[in-house]
Amino acid sequence: IATVPSTLCNERVPGSGYSDLCPVNQTSQHGGDVATLVASSIRRAMNVDIVLQNAAAVDSDIRAGNLSVADTLLIIPIPNDIIIIPNATGQEIVSILESNLDKTFATAACSCLYPYTAGMRFDVNSTERQGQRLSNVEVRADGGEYVAINLDATYSLAIHYANPVDGRDGYLSYLEVPDVDNAITEDRMIVTDRTALQIFRDYAWNQQVLRPLEDEHYSTQSFV
Repeated sequence: IATVPSTLCNERVPGSGYSDLCPVNQTSQHGGDVATLVASSIRRAMNVDIVLQNAAAVDSDIRAGNLSVADTLLIIPIPNDIIIIPNATGQEIVSILESNLDKTFATAACSCLYPYTAGMRFDVNSTERQGQRLSNVEVRADGGEYVAINLDATYSLAIHYANPVDGRDGYLSYLEVPDVDNAITEDRMIVTDRTALQIFRDYAWNQQVLRPLEDEHYSTQSFV
């Protein structure tokens, strides 16, 4: 369905060595190419401001050569429906990101929860304490430029979440922010009939050639 001029890396936490094909110095700053492409394809297809995706939702590198339909099943092995929250505040989104960074580095130490986004970018300092790991959080404006997130504004948010441990039921726990009211409750979720698997297949078919995005569009702009 598409050709791939050079290998696209799959990574969880930047530089953690999850990729089977790429050296850690290739993923140490921005993380994975594949998760970035999948999130970007969802943002285009669902016409939302921001896509939030956990690292485990994507599970394979893409080798240089030809990409087949069967290959996409290895890339996105759990084809959950995309969830839309049409009115998430900037503060809610930042709180969800911080909460899952805490689950990644402190509480549960699960690289599966490291966040990848589209329409949003940030810097991550994994050595900071809870609630202080994100900085320079920006969202992509209508003109294509990135501007500082407005914590009081509302954004349309698409969620692509998959985890073999808790499957679809994990959406609520993924969006939960401990010690405060849940940032996103079930009554605010719209379950669509679109899956990331089909969206990415359509994206690859339409693009015909898959290349990594420009560095400015990776969600993790720098990682420590």
